[in-house]
Amino acid sequence: MAPGVAAGTARVALAAEGATNVHVEPREGESFDQFLRRFKTSMDKSGILREYKRKRYFKSNGELQREKAKAAARRRTKRFRGPRPLRPTR
Repeated sequence: MAPGVAAGTARVALAAEGATNVHVEPREGESFDQFLRRFKTSMDKSGILREYKRKRYFKSNGELQREKAKAAARRRTKRFRGPRPLRPTR
């Protein structure tokens, strides 16, 4: 184990090339399901899969700009739409 790292911790380390590695060590008496849940949580927080899926296909600069403009328009309409009305209780 690395010095200064407590047992059972999850950490994300940046490699020299900019790649991200997730390191999760099993805790004492931890079940596999709990360990897997901690691993998935650390993967979500690190954003590795999100980045991989985003870079899976090539997108031209024009496509990136269009996506950016669409996202900005969605945020604008969401911001000015106001709060949603409450749903009636049954």
